[in-house]
Amino acid sequence: MLDRMAQRQSGSPAVRRNFSRLSNTREFRVTTVSADGPWGAGPSAPATTFSAAGAFDKVLTLAILAMASGIGAYLLHLSPGFALLGALVAMGCFYGTQFRPTTARFTAPIFAVSEGVALGILSSWAALQGFGVVLLAILGTVGIYFGVLTLYRTGLVRVTPTFVRMALVIGLGTVFAAFGSILLSWIHVPLLSTTVSSNGATFLIFGVMYLLTGVTQLFVDFAYIDQAAASRQLNRSGEWFAALLVLGSLVMVFLGLLRILGAFGGGGGRR
Repeated sequence: MLDRMAQRQSGSPAVRRNFSRLSNTREFRVTTVSADGPWGAGPSAPATTFSAAGAFDKVLTLAILAMASGIGAYLLHLSPGFALLGALVAMGCFYGTQFRPTTARFTAPIFAVSEGVALGILSSWAALQGFGVVLLAILGTVGIYFGVLTLYRTGLVRVTPTFVRMALVIGLGTVFAAFGSILLSWIHVPLLSTTVSSNGATFLIFGVMYLLTGVTQLFVDFAYIDQAAASRQLNRSGEWFAALLVLGSLVMVFLGLLRILGAFGGGGGRR
């Protein structure tokens, strides 16, 4: 029954294409080993396959790494240069792994640590601006994670092709808006800012965009995990890739909540 539910939930063509790409990767395919040693005298036994539980365990591992590095960066009050470096390393790991998923067992922990550093420094900036929202943003991220998982598992929200297209549009829109904001800041146009802004409305708009991106991507990530687990075609190396996707979505949720709570808590900054 659970397998049938997983197949219905993860029936989106986009999710299936992503899974198919990984299942055709040699390092991710399940192999067999002899049950009676190297001579192969006995029946074959399947190697350990991808499991949803294993993927979620790795999500927890990456989250702990991100939290630990984030707390360290927050307490040490590292300079903005470390935040930029951490963000660039995290971005390179995340998007580079999309092209080489087999590297996820190495790039996912690096992503977690570097992203944690960047978020820790960002959180310390928010605290210096008078925001008491960092803890609320963390608790909210945890709550949304379990809330989305519950909605997905109960079938109240289904990952249909339309849902995946909507998630893609929201994600691309957020990326273009963020990069546009950076370009505007470089040419000294005080319209949008990707950091703390005195414009509470702008802060709130970006927060909502980040939050929507993170939540919709979480649903798609859960569908991918179910598809991979139900197929029994991937080995456990693929769990790191799945965990990386989930952590990336959680980062967007945290950033969105930090902005939204900051906008309501201080109007986007001190006045």
